[in-house]
Amino acid sequence: MDRELEPDPGEYGPRDPEAGFTLIELTVTVAVLAVLSVGVVLSTGRRDGGEGDLDRFRRIHDAEQVLAVNAQERRGLLVAPDGLRLARHGRDGWRAGTVPIGFRDRVTMVAEGPVPAPGTPDVVFLPNGRSTAFSVTFSRPGTPARHCRSDGWSGLSCDR
Repeated sequence: MDRELEPDPGEYGPRDPEAGFTLIELTVTVAVLAVLSVGVVLSTGRRDGGEGDLDRFRRIHDAEQVLAVNAQERRGLLVAPDGLRLARHGRDGWRAGTVPIGFRDRVTMVAEGPVPAPGTPDVVFLPNGRSTAFSVTFSRPGTPARHCRSDGWSGLSCDR
Protein backbone atom coordinates (compact mmCIF):
# COMPACT_ATOMS: atom_id res chain seq x y z
CA MET A 1 0.00 0.00 0.00
CA ASP A 2 3.02 2.29 -0.15
CA ARG A 3 2.54 2.59 -3.82
CA GLU A 4 1.98 6.15 -5.17
CA LEU A 5 -1.28 6.85 -6.82
CA GLU A 6 -0.89 7.55 -10.51
CA PRO A 7 -3.65 8.61 -12.83
CA ASP A 8 -5.05 5.78 -14.88
CA PRO A 9 -4.11 6.40 -18.53
CA GLY A 10 -7.47 4.93 -19.49
CA GLU A 11 -8.41 4.79 -23.11
CA TYR A 12 -6.75 8.09 -24.08
CA GLY A 13 -3.21 7.02 -23.37
CA PRO A 14 -0.74 8.55 -20.95
CA ARG A 15 -1.23 12.21 -20.03
CA ASP A 16 1.43 14.66 -21.22
CA PRO A 17 2.28 17.15 -18.45
CA GLU A 18 3.04 19.77 -21.14
CA ALA A 19 -0.42 19.47 -22.79
CA GLY A 20 -2.78 22.46 -22.87
CA PHE A 21 -2.66 26.07 -23.98
CA THR A 22 -0.56 28.81 -22.49
CA LEU A 23 -2.05 32.12 -21.45
CA ILE A 24 -0.23 33.84 -24.32
CA GLU A 25 -1.70 31.45 -26.90
CA LEU A 26 -5.20 32.03 -25.57
CA THR A 27 -4.70 35.82 -25.54
CA VAL A 28 -3.47 35.84 -29.14
CA THR A 29 -6.39 33.67 -30.25
CA VAL A 30 -8.95 35.96 -28.56
CA ALA A 31 -7.27 39.05 -30.08
CA VAL A 32 -7.37 37.57 -33.59
CA LEU A 33 -11.05 36.66 -33.22
CA ALA A 34 -11.83 40.15 -31.91
CA VAL A 35 -10.13 41.79 -34.90
CA LEU A 36 -11.99 39.52 -37.33
CA SER A 37 -15.36 40.20 -35.67
CA VAL A 38 -14.78 43.98 -35.75
CA GLY A 39 -13.96 43.72 -39.45
CA VAL A 40 -17.17 41.82 -40.13
CA VAL A 41 -19.26 44.32 -38.16
CA LEU A 42 -17.71 47.30 -39.92
CA SER A 43 -18.12 45.83 -43.39
CA THR A 44 -21.72 44.88 -42.68
CA GLY A 45 -22.45 48.33 -41.25
CA ARG A 46 -20.87 49.98 -44.27
CA ARG A 47 -23.03 47.94 -46.62
CA ASP A 48 -26.24 48.66 -44.72
CA GLY A 49 -25.57 52.29 -43.78
CA GLY A 50 -23.46 53.20 -46.78
CA GLU A 51 -26.32 54.10 -49.06
CA GLY A 52 -25.72 57.03 -51.35
CA ASP A 53 -27.34 60.41 -50.90
CA LEU A 54 -29.80 59.74 -53.73
CA ASP A 55 -30.93 56.46 -52.16
CA ARG A 56 -31.26 58.09 -48.73
CA PHE A 57 -33.22 61.01 -50.24
CA ARG A 58 -35.56 58.61 -52.01
CA ARG A 59 -36.13 56.58 -48.82
CA ILE A 60 -36.86 59.72 -46.76
CA HIS A 61 -39.05 61.23 -49.48
CA ASP A 62 -41.19 58.10 -49.71
CA ALA A 63 -41.45 57.76 -45.92
CA GLU A 64 -42.52 61.39 -45.45
CA GLN A 65 -45.12 61.07 -48.21
CA VAL A 66 -46.61 57.99 -46.54
CA LEU A 67 -46.58 59.75 -43.15
CA ALA A 68 -48.42 62.75 -44.61
CA VAL A 69 -51.17 60.53 -45.99
CA ASN A 70 -51.46 58.29 -42.91
CA ALA A 71 -51.40 61.15 -40.39
CA GLN A 72 -53.50 63.42 -42.64
CA GLU A 73 -51.12 66.33 -42.10
CA ARG A 74 -48.78 68.40 -44.22
CA ARG A 75 -45.13 67.42 -44.00
CA GLY A 76 -42.07 68.74 -45.77
CA LEU A 77 -38.40 68.50 -46.63
CA LEU A 78 -35.97 71.41 -46.49
CA VAL A 79 -32.96 70.81 -48.71
CA ALA A 80 -29.84 72.85 -47.96
CA PRO A 81 -26.12 72.43 -48.66
CA ASP A 82 -25.54 71.19 -45.10
CA GLY A 83 -28.24 68.53 -45.39
CA LEU A 84 -31.89 67.64 -45.33
CA ARG A 85 -34.29 68.66 -42.58
CA LEU A 86 -37.73 67.19 -41.96
CA ALA A 87 -40.60 69.60 -41.31
CA ARG A 88 -44.18 69.39 -40.04
CA HIS A 89 -46.98 71.88 -40.39
CA GLY A 90 -48.82 72.72 -37.20
CA ARG A 91 -50.99 75.50 -35.82
CA ASP A 92 -47.97 77.80 -35.58
CA GLY A 93 -46.84 77.12 -39.15
CA TRP A 94 -43.89 75.06 -40.32
CA ARG A 95 -41.47 73.61 -37.78
CA ALA A 96 -38.27 72.05 -39.07
CA GLY A 97 -35.94 69.67 -37.31
CA THR A 98 -32.78 71.23 -35.93
CA VAL A 99 -30.32 68.47 -36.87
CA PRO A 100 -29.78 68.06 -40.61
CA ILE A 101 -29.33 64.70 -42.29
CA GLY A 102 -25.99 65.44 -43.95
CA PHE A 103 -25.06 64.99 -47.59
CA ARG A 104 -21.77 63.65 -48.92
CA ASP A 105 -22.56 64.72 -52.47
CA ARG A 106 -23.17 68.20 -53.82
CA VAL A 107 -26.94 68.63 -53.93
CA THR A 108 -28.85 71.04 -56.14
CA MET A 109 -32.59 71.48 -55.61
CA VAL A 110 -34.85 73.19 -58.16
CA ALA A 111 -38.53 73.86 -57.51
CA GLU A 112 -40.74 73.38 -60.54
CA GLY A 113 -43.98 75.31 -60.68
CA PRO A 114 -45.01 78.08 -58.31
CA VAL A 115 -42.33 79.49 -56.04
CA PRO A 116 -43.07 78.47 -52.45
CA ALA A 117 -43.79 81.16 -49.88
CA PRO A 118 -40.93 82.12 -47.54
CA GLY A 119 -40.58 79.66 -44.67
CA THR A 120 -42.20 76.86 -46.68
CA PRO A 121 -40.15 73.67 -47.16
CA ASP A 122 -38.68 72.90 -50.59
CA VAL A 123 -40.86 69.79 -50.86
CA VAL A 124 -44.35 69.81 -49.32
CA PHE A 125 -46.34 66.59 -48.94
CA LEU A 126 -50.12 66.95 -48.75
CA PRO A 127 -52.51 64.54 -47.00
CA ASN A 128 -53.97 63.54 -50.37
CA GLY A 129 -50.62 62.09 -51.53
CA ARG A 130 -49.60 64.97 -53.78
CA SER A 131 -46.43 66.99 -53.34
CA THR A 132 -44.72 69.99 -54.81
CA ALA A 133 -42.95 69.48 -58.13
CA PHE A 134 -39.15 69.55 -58.01
CA SER A 135 -35.96 68.11 -59.35
CA VAL A 136 -32.84 67.37 -57.34
CA THR A 137 -29.34 66.55 -58.56
CA PHE A 138 -26.64 64.69 -56.64
CA SER A 139 -23.11 65.14 -57.96
CA ARG A 140 -19.68 64.09 -56.79
CA PRO A 141 -16.37 64.78 -58.53
CA GLY A 142 -15.32 61.90 -60.74
CA THR A 143 -18.77 60.30 -60.95
CA PRO A 144 -21.77 61.05 -63.16
CA ALA A 145 -24.50 63.20 -61.65
CA ARG A 146 -27.70 61.46 -60.58
CA HIS A 147 -31.15 63.03 -60.69
CA CYS A 148 -34.55 62.63 -59.04
CA ARG A 149 -37.71 64.34 -60.18
CA SER A 150 -41.32 64.59 -59.09
CA ASP A 151 -44.16 66.28 -60.93
CA GLY A 152 -46.22 66.39 -57.73
CA TRP A 153 -48.81 63.92 -58.99
CA SER A 154 -46.90 60.72 -59.55
CA GLY A 155 -44.17 59.30 -57.35
CA LEU A 156 -40.51 60.15 -57.33
CA SER A 157 -38.50 58.98 -60.33
CA CYS A 158 -34.73 58.70 -60.04
CA ASP A 159 -31.80 57.68 -62.22
CA ARG A 160 -30.40 54.23 -61.67
